[in-house]
Amino acid sequence: MKSVIEEIYTSNLRPTDHIKAEPEYVNESIAAEKKLIETFTKEQSELYEKYTVLDNIHNGRLNISAFKYGLQLGIRLMSEIYNIKDK
Repeated sequence: MKSVIEEIYTSNLRPTDHIKAEPEYVNESIAAEKKLIETFTKEQSELYEKYTVLDNIHNGRLNISAFKYGLQLGIRLMSEIYNIKDK
């Protein structure tokens, strides 16, 4: 069995695989977006496309930052617990 570090490094362990979106909200969101896009002019459609790309990039970076912070916090917590045991 590989270690957790190896699993994360080889991308076999991805926290996002364990987070399930609520289907009713996803479906409702998709339907609302389709309805909205149907009302757009060509210019509005291009602007919306640009917005969604930038928003996805931004959210991806936020998710990475949140993951890194959570991992660092967990490591500090384990380190603190380990140090308490030694005292």
